[in-house]
Amino acid sequence: MKQNSVPQLQGEQELRIGDTVRLNSGGPDAVIVDASSDGQEITIEWKDRCTLPRPCVHLAT
Repeated sequence: MKQNSVPQLQGEQELRIGDTVRLNSGGPDAVIVDASSDGQEITIEWKDRCTLPRPCVHLAT
């Protein structure tokens, strides 16, 4: 696994700490600041920190 990589879920794009992501339901872009070791949850920061299930976000383009 690459340094700062978030474990990749099957069929999902690889994410890394520092990547900009967007909630699948829409909303502003946020930054990945942490992830669980199994990649099932990530912590994002926008105004406050929030931990979400990994499938809830995608890489912002």
